[in-house]
Amino acid sequence: MSAIYQTYNQQKTKILFLVLFILGLVFKPAYATHFVGSDISYQCTGTAGIYNVNLKVYKDCNGVQLCPNCPSGLSPSCNIGINIAGAAGSCNGTSFGTQTLNVVTAVSGFDVIQLCASALSICSNCGSRTPGSFSPGIEVYTFTGLINLNGLPSSCCMVSIGFGSCCRNNAITTLSNPGSLNFFTEAIINRCVSPCNSAPAFTNDPVAVTCAGQDFTYNLGAIDPDGDSLSYAFGQSLVG
Repeated sequence: MSAIYQTYNQQKTKILFLVLFILGLVFKPAYATHFVGSDISYQCTGTAGIYNVNLKVYKDCNGVQLCPNCPSGLSPSCNIGINIAGAAGSCNGTSFGTQTLNVVTAVSGFDVIQLCASALSICSNCGSRTPGSFSPGIEVYTFTGLINLNGLPSSCCMVSIGFGSCCRNNAITTLSNPGSLNFFTEAIINRCVSPCNSAPAFTNDPVAVTCAGQDFTYNLGAIDPDGDSLSYAFGQSLVG
């Protein structure tokens, strides 16, 4: 599933896309494709055109390693490229290359499946613990960095910052042939709005263990640093 979060303040819109993967108490086979969710947010820095961007990536612990040196340790040199592209007007769809976000080692490579101390998931937390037997296991990686949009044409106000990878996890049941589809998350920045507007962010991980067949309510803990109102709506999965 994907969810679109929209805020409106002084005729400006900011959109943050999140791919959710809600887990039931069932066992699923491992697949080579390993991304199961992500979210991206940005904050104003006080310098026009420069934003602090945060990307969280959630992956299946049975998948291939995301960063070098795991499971023996997490390398601080691990990084991810963020795609920069026009999102509206004359520059819509125009690529402006990529900029780099670096891993935050203190909050990366950790299991986010909430079980009891005696029932660990298969995640090793990048070699820092002995894995358990509960499957699936989902781990989170956090990347952060500054992106500079000042080199873009002045008329290009709406800018997409996105992360994409091939491919989606084959365990997904709400998409047709998910293993052939790209995984993609983006946020839209209105770089022309004044004052600068930051994106909403989530304080809770979008992963939960629930009982199959039972109703479940989950609070993502979305907050907006500008105090804008937030609403949720279902949308199509993004492929980049």
